[in-house]
Amino acid sequence: MALQHKQAGLAKRARGRAGADGTFMPCTRRPAQPDFDIFAQNRPRSYFHARAMQCLLRACTDDTLPAEWPARPLCGGVQGSRRVRLALACVALLQAAVTHAHVYGIDRRVQRDADTLPYRAVGTLVEPRTGSGGTAFLVGRCHVVSAHHVPYAAGAWRDPANLWSLARRARFQARPQPGKARVFASTTIATVVDAGRFTEDDFAGAAGDWAILRLDNCLGDRYGWLRVDRYTTPESLPGKTLTSIGYPRSRARRPGVTVETDCRARDFGPAPGIFGVDCAFENGMSGGPLLARQPDGTWRVVGVISQSLGTGSPTRYSMANRNQAVHVSAFRKALDRALGAETRRTAPAAKRP
Repeated sequence: MALQHKQAGLAKRARGRAGADGTFMPCTRRPAQPDFDIFAQNRPRSYFHARAMQCLLRACTDDTLPAEWPARPLCGGVQGSRRVRLALACVALLQAAVTHAHVYGIDRRVQRDADTLPYRAVGTLVEPRTGSGGTAFLVGRCHVVSAHHVPYAAGAWRDPANLWSLARRARFQARPQPGKARVFASTTIATVVDAGRFTEDDFAGAAGDWAILRLDNCLGDRYGWLRVDRYTTPESLPGKTLTSIGYPRSRARRPGVTVETDCRARDFGPAPGIFGVDCAFENGMSGGPLLARQPDGTWRVVGVISQSLGTGSPTRYSMANRNQAVHVSAFRKALDRALGAETRRTAPAAKRP
């Protein structure tokens, strides 16, 4: 239940500013086909459902858990009452975790074929140990960017000491095949090379919800990549028209990629590096790009889809019912380092005189 208190703490800060109720809700999804058998019959609806389901399984029997998990005899014996309390607590967490698309009024999202840029540069990122995942997008020949809580979905709550460790591996999938739902033409391993220091219990740590991953197979050569904006700041964005791209859970059975145009940036702060938008957010969209169209018709990434504040189905935007993004200024320098290192690594060796 500590996680629930953290969420309440963040919402309380928003509530103090907006004067309304709200809770924290990351936008991470469960895929249609989980990677582990423990989820085969019990399909959690979100990242927090996965936590609650694991909790319930642990409360019931250790035989259903992966072999590397330590045994915890909670069924029967002197710990029987503890098992009951734990199960009830997990049920409460599961009920609190039920989330819906955070949409303000009309849902303007549509499905598009991922056959041209910017759509074909956006794919899914799956954390292999839990099967949870979100969206990621190509930013270079061999690199993608996503939200921190997508590749770290397992370590962030099972192993707090490993929260910011690098070399975390995930599976990147790109180029959904036309007419086929979530069937991708390319799949490769992605390894975290840099990441923010994301914490979910305060606004200051929210700007760390980003991760840069290097691909084993450089899919940018095949599909192209998105360019990051160099000039905007969070303070300059309110009122700007944006486009979001992602793979929401509710549309896992629909071909193509989900796109929303003509949503807007609404505010910025209260901590550096984050801003609010009225674009629809949903489980599975975390890590997706928010793009601004340039005068010359090209696209630039201005933010990364991060999380939602609020409960239920709000019809009006407010600080307490806010869809929040990480501005590219939070990770531009880190991205420059990663791309620069890649250029040096692949550059031909200088010939000796």
